[in-house]
Amino acid sequence: MRFLVKGRVFDTAKSDVVAQCHGEYVPNEFEEHFGAIVHYEDVLYRTGKSIFWLHEHHTVQYPDCEPVISDDMILLDSADDAVRWVELIRAGPIHGPSLPPRRGA
Repeated sequence: MRFLVKGRVFDTAKSDVVAQCHGEYVPNEFEEHFGAIVHYEDVLYRTGKSIFWLHEHHTVQYPDCEPVISDDMILLDSADDAVRWVELIRAGPIHGPSLPPRRGA
């Protein structure tokens, strides 16, 4: 999948997967998509120029309705942001290009 952001193309086929998380949840009455089941797969990528970005793929399934699929891209500001995302989400690392050590750690 390709995304165009700030005049640059970010391609899942040309970037390395660094970490990912996936699962499903049922939103509560105060959250968006109450009454549905949300399946998600979030993948952290690293380009050849060490730019980190997230691909968020979500499928929202309401009872008796067709699923609604969304694909979003988030460009991260730094490698430190990538490390924070992995720590916050507790994403599973992928064997391959590793994250740089966190500055100040």
